[in-house]
Formats: sequence, structure tokens, C-alpha cells
Amino acid sequence: MTAARIISALAGGAARRPRLVIAIAIVLALAGAALALRLRPTAATDTLVSSSSGPYKATQSFYRSFGEEPVEVLVGGNLQQLVLSTDIERLVGLEGCLSGNAPAGGLASEGGTKGPCGQLARAHTVKVVFGPGTFVNEAANQIDEQLVTQTRQAETQAKQAQEVVTRSARARGLTNAEAVTLGRQASKITIERFQEGLLRAALQYGLTSQPSIDNAKFVSTLVFDSSKPAGTPKQRFAYLFPSPNAALISVRLRSGLSESARTHTIALIRSAVAMSQWRLQHGGFYLVTGEPVIVADLSHSITSSIELLL
Repeated sequence: MTAARIISALAGGAARRPRLVIAIAIVLALAGAALALRLRPTAATDTLVSSSSGPYKATQSFYRSFGEEPVEVLVGGNLQQLVLSTDIERLVGLEGCLSGNAPAGGLASEGGTKGPCGQLARAHTVKVVFGPGTFVNEAANQIDEQLVTQTRQAETQAKQAQEVVTRSARARGLTNAEAVTLGRQASKITIERFQEGLLRAALQYGLTSQPSIDNAKFVSTLVFDSSKPAGTPKQRFAYLFPSPNAALISVRLRSGLSESARTHTIALIRSAVAMSQWRLQHGGFYLVTGEPVIVADLSHSITSSIELLL
């Protein structure tokens, strides 16, 4: 039988049983629609690059160590008003929430265990968070710790100097009182030299009081470039302060997350950023963006479009 006769026979059969043909067409269409609705667009790395390739393996190794491409929270607004006001403390709180490391005692004021901060803490889907609040706070803490360590070392050296000089004086035949006096003088000189070194360092870095996150002088010296127009952040901190009108909080997710877990985490980040506790008081704003956010939103948009077409 030729192709023409087969087609003619099928056409004739369809003409004699139109209802059956329509029913079959409807069933096939519904089956196709059901299968199409189960399709989920993905931009996973292994769909673009072979999982056995060197670049893919290197990328996955990097992700395991440092987290995946970051979700970026853009903090817009005048940078001086942001970091030299109480808004910097709000950033510290937000960054702690996003990292999943909000203290248990503070969760009650941050939405509770069922709020975004509590859910992020339980999910353990965030690898690390880099942000301006944590940076400034950590810098102040490290300087304080170094100061304490160096002070203890200076005190130990002063005590050792006192003991050495005292023994040496006694060995030279001086009286005990004279030896003790010389030892105390040696201790005093050691401490004074240490204090002079601290003063020089303080003058060099413009520190006139103890570093802290609410010390505007310290924060200004840390963040801004004094050789450029007021409010210009230092170039080496561009990953945190890209311009005089913006700061960045980078949230790196753990590697190997499923797309649903990644999408849920992004939703939690958005919910956390929208909490009233972190609302900036000097006209600033937050914008959640970054590669994972764009990909997730695009995938959702494509899926929704498929559903509408069907």
C-alpha cells in the first residue's frame, strides 16, 4: 500500500468517526500538557559544562570551600550616613541573621524561630556572609584583641626586665634597696617605650579613642580615603563599599543545594531584608540581587510562561 493510500484511508476513518478522533486528540493534548507542566528550567553548571571537565571540577572545589556565587544585598544610600550612624548596627544585625548565626537569645526580637532568621539558622544553607557591618565590627574587635595581647606582652617584658636588672645590681654588690629601685626603673622604661609605640601607631592611623563600631572617628578612618573627596571609600574595600552611595552584603550559599533549597533560601533572604528591625533610618534601602537571584527569578518566569501557554 502506497503512502497516499494510507493517508487516504486514515482520512476516511477520521471522517467516519469524528468523535473518536476528537477524543483521542484531547487525551493526547492533556497528556502532553501534563508532561510539559512537569518540566522545570534549570541553569545548573552541569547543564552547561561537562561534569568531567577540569573547569567544572575546579569550580565545584571552589564552591565547596567558599560557597556558591553570592546573593548580593545592595545597600543603597549615602555611605557616610550609613556607616557613621546607628544604621551600621542594623547592618551587623542583618548580616548575623542572614548568616544563620543570630544568637538564640536574640531570635525572639528577630521574628522568632519561625521567622526568616530562625529558618535560616535551621536550614544551614548559607556558607558565609561578608558585609560592611561585620567588617567594621570585626576590625574593631581584632584591634582590641591585639591591644590586649601586646599589653600583656609588654607587662611580661617589663617584669622580666625588672628581674634581670635587680639580679644584676645585686651581683655587682649594690644594696637590696638600690637593686630593687633599679629594677623598677627598668620596668617603667619598658612600659613607657611600649606606650610610646602605641601613641605613634594611634597618630599614624588617626585613633584617638578605643576602636568600636559606634566610634565614628575610627569607622571613618577605617572606611574612607582621606586623600580623596569626603565620603570616598578606600579602593581596597571596593568589594564592600563599591561607591560613596552603596555598600554590599554578599551571602554565599553552600554548594550542592537543590534548586528548591536554593530558591527557598533566596526567599528567606528577601523576607529577612524586609524585616522592620533592619530598616535604615537615613533614607537608605536594600535590594536583593546577584546571579542566583536572577537565575531563580528567570526560571520561575519561564515556568509560569509555560503554564500560561498550556
